[in-house]
Amino acid sequence: MPREDSRSQSPVSRPSGDRHYRDRSDPPKRKHNSDGASHQPYRKKVQLPKKEHQYPSVNELKKRIRDVKRLLNRVDLPADARIVQERALAGYENDLEEEEKRRERSKMIKKYHFVRFLDRKTASKDVKRLERREKEVSGSDLDSAAKEQKLAALAQKLRVARVNLNYTIYYPLAERYIALYADAKKKKEMVKDGNNDEDGDAGYTLVHANAADKPAMWHTVEKCMKDGTLELLRDGKLKNGESGAVTKEKSNVDKKKTSIRDSVQQKDTTKTSVKPQRREDKNAKDSRGFSSKNDSRHSRARQSSPDDNGDESDGGFFEM
Repeated sequence: MPREDSRSQSPVSRPSGDRHYRDRSDPPKRKHNSDGASHQPYRKKVQLPKKEHQYPSVNELKKRIRDVKRLLNRVDLPADARIVQERALAGYENDLEEEEKRRERSKMIKKYHFVRFLDRKTASKDVKRLERREKEVSGSDLDSAAKEQKLAALAQKLRVARVNLNYTIYYPLAERYIALYADAKKKKEMVKDGNNDEDGDAGYTLVHANAADKPAMWHTVEKCMKDGTLELLRDGKLKNGESGAVTKEKSNVDKKKTSIRDSVQQKDTTKTSVKPQRREDKNAKDSRGFSSKNDSRHSRARQSSPDDNGDESDGGFFEM
């Protein structure tokens, strides 16, 4: 018999002192995953710092502009250096203007973000509701004349609703936002159940119901929808009606300022013209007073001369 067949496995007793001993014939107590992947220890998620845009500092730009202007005020500055500094000054002023516009734009976005969100949500609901109503009317068994009339009315309402939606999306980000649905909840409470129209759009009544009451930007958005320039309008690259109104207001303010300056200058000129007149009046008064004093002295002398005796002499040169 071969030696391998005669040998048999003898059971190995567990040592008493080793508590970590495990017999290899026994199955392991720890349950592993079916895919055999090793257990990965828990690691904390490392949060990377946000990428900060390197925007120029406003104070730094203002400081550079002051330094360049101070340098340009020097009389002994060479011509080539003056040209370089003038170009640098123009670049710094342009950077400062762009940075101030960017900060103002981000400020306005944060300020009106929630109002725009609510208006956009309401306008999108209005558009979906009208589209659903249009499909229902087109698939209904009404007369052709009544169906066309209803579809025409719904098409007009749908066009206005789409303009409202684009108004909430493409309103210029750098300008003050005028809400469309600010009082919608109040009007919903005021509307009675018996006054609801057939289309059920009474709950979605706009603040500016008539076209005349709508803000000027609404008509600008409607025009940009036809021209396809909504993106440019939102970025502020178009001259809209409100910007023109603002320029008019600014021009009126400038006119008022210039008129105030002119009036101040006129007051100054009148003051300067009045002062020499007053001086002349004083001089005239002084001369009049002096002359009056002399006249009084002469009159006194005349009055006193007839009272004097003729025999008395004054001790003159021709006295005999």
